[in-house]
Amino acid sequence: MTLNSVRAYILPKFPALIDGDGGFEVVKVDGKYTFRPALGTLTETTEVEGSNYVWSWNKDSNTYSRVATATLRGSPGPQGTPGTNGTNGTNGADGATGQPGPAGGAISIPYVFSTTTTDADPGNGNLRLGSATQNTATVIRTDLLASDGTDWSAVLGTLAASTSTIKGQIRLFKTLDPTKWLLFNVTAVASPTGYKNITVAIVGSSAASPFANGDAISLSFTRSGDQGAAGAGTGDVLAANNGSEFVDKAVTRTNLGVAIGSNVQAWDADLDAVAALTATGLVRRTATNTWSAGTAVTAAEGGTGQTSYTIGDILQASSTTALAKLAAVATGNVLISGGVGTASSWGKVGLTTHVSGTLPLANGGTNATTASGARTSLGLVIGMDVQAYNASLQSLSGITVSAAALTLLDDADTAAMLVTLGAEAMGQRTGFNTQTGTTYTLVLSDKGKVVEMNNASANTLTVPPNSSVAFPVGSWIDLRQLGAGQTTIAAGSGVTIRSYGTKLKLTGQYAGATLVKRSTDEWTLDGNLSA
Repeated sequence: MTLNSVRAYILPKFPALIDGDGGFEVVKVDGKYTFRPALGTLTETTEVEGSNYVWSWNKDSNTYSRVATATLRGSPGPQGTPGTNGTNGTNGADGATGQPGPAGGAISIPYVFSTTTTDADPGNGNLRLGSATQNTATVIRTDLLASDGTDWSAVLGTLAASTSTIKGQIRLFKTLDPTKWLLFNVTAVASPTGYKNITVAIVGSSAASPFANGDAISLSFTRSGDQGAAGAGTGDVLAANNGSEFVDKAVTRTNLGVAIGSNVQAWDADLDAVAALTATGLVRRTATNTWSAGTAVTAAEGGTGQTSYTIGDILQASSTTALAKLAAVATGNVLISGGVGTASSWGKVGLTTHVSGTLPLANGGTNATTASGARTSLGLVIGMDVQAYNASLQSLSGITVSAAALTLLDDADTAAMLVTLGAEAMGQRTGFNTQTGTTYTLVLSDKGKVVEMNNASANTLTVPPNSSVAFPVGSWIDLRQLGAGQTTIAAGSGVTIRSYGTKLKLTGQYAGATLVKRSTDEWTLDGNLSA
């Protein structure tokens, strides 16, 4: 035992309850239990009589005993002669920092902080928040029991008893390090089974999340006062009650935020007239303090005097002070001026009365006033630019030539005509189509050509069905195996290829054969073939 404390070390799994009593308390810090005086828990007395004792410690034997307070009270002795003041001693070294005292405040409850945020009973002695980021939480969840086992359910139920909107303030702080804290306004308290949900709004914090899981914290609550009762006064404040009969009314209006010309508009008869309008539409001033709305603005006032139109209407001056609508008429008419001082109108243009001069070629005219002059301008001089009428020539115009014949006659030479007719010159194929792949399907342009398969690997040439490629009946196509890979002739879907011995392969490199279409999907194959 030392002068300051008693320490006990608890073996693992040793079932023991450690508690303080009779003026002692037990505090666990960093895994150690410390016994220390808790004078704040003792009842203060001024009695020195009766069965009251004080502790006594014998330094030499390191023993404790009790001394009755009655024996400490002796008779007053005579006053001694004042002694001479001694020399001031040297200041002693600062003592060690004492253990933190209990949390202050009207309501202060010890808890263990939990980082769990779910809405459930936090467990005996625990407190949790509704958000992982602690200073964004809007609810505090407190168990009904404090971490020291005290039941605070009745007190927690009164946290929202104030009639004010904000019921009070809760300050959460780390018990052994008050520099870590959160401060909330309280607005409501709910009572699920076994715990309280306190609705809060953050006021301030030492950090976003100042507490760690398992921290010993304290909840301190300060209650707001109840909302005051409504005043008993009614009615307007009168001049007799010094409410409006102020010495300087202009200053009063400024203080009330109704300064004329700054905060509010000065009265004006014109504005009164505008405010009295009930009709909608254009607002205009027709006389002093006289306004109207919804009527058409006249031409003299810069308007048109019209309130509606029909598509196609044209406005024109009907007098020196008014505008009138000129209604649209049937197509083919133009607007014709009536002359100075006369309104325009719709009408037809008279070529003899309204048109003069000649219209140039660039504007679609003939640039002439006579027929012969017009023909010359247009390059139609008879006997020079165009043929004069002749009955014999007229009879030739009745001959009809088909479009096909005209197409053939338009060809430049015999070769072009053969192309137009789709024919070939005597003893001459229409061309070669050399394929280098391993598969090929005939196309319509292969008709009359030599199709060559030039590949070192085996390859296949396919004859397509008529539904895919419509070769005319009688079409023929020469085939040639130009490469080392053997060529096989295959029939497309629905196609029949007839050959001697049903042979469908060319015998080798440079071997040839001829395909001839004899009906819709029937072909014959003759040539150097093998099975």
